[in-house]
Amino acid sequence: MPSVITPSTLDQAVKNKHLLFDTSFFIDYENHKEDFISLLARMKKLDCTLVTVDQVAIEYIKGSKSKVDMRKRLALINSCIDSYLPVNTKVYSEQIQEQILNYGRRSASAAITDLVLGVLAKNHQNDLLVLTKNSRDFPSHLFRLESHFLLQNKKSNTVQIYCIYKYQVENGRSEVVSAAQIPC
Repeated sequence: MPSVITPSTLDQAVKNKHLLFDTSFFIDYENHKEDFISLLARMKKLDCTLVTVDQVAIEYIKGSKSKVDMRKRLALINSCIDSYLPVNTKVYSEQIQEQILNYGRRSASAAITDLVLGVLAKNHQNDLLVLTKNSRDFPSHLFRLESHFLLQNKKSNTVQIYCIYKYQVENGRSEVVSAAQIPC
């Protein structure tokens, strides 16, 4: 049976914060629900608000085989989170462009959803953390690892690492490059 293994840093990292779930969490939750239920309850006891965005929900429901399957997937998301964060059009214009420039070459492989999550983490860096197991989509020059947990699947003898990231301010600057700095 799989199990969730958490370090001592987890509680302090998520206490009184908003935790923004990436698609990878919902995929694993579907297959290991019993292991994640106690983790989610623990986070809620720490006044951690569990959130996601429409873009993550869309990624998760892609490939649904029927309307019933799609509704089940959306119900699964809603059973995990406290609310959806709104994403305004400004995120899709200048802020995504800035994030692409800040990611540098790494932006070529980053999904638009991950860029949106990154912008939201930047905009709310005092109280919003990103939960994902896709660490390559959140480069270390922009995101600091606050904590992590492991999903151990004893049946398949595998371990998956979930990372909890915070957008970091480097040298007092919240961004590496601004789109306004790029000549047209």
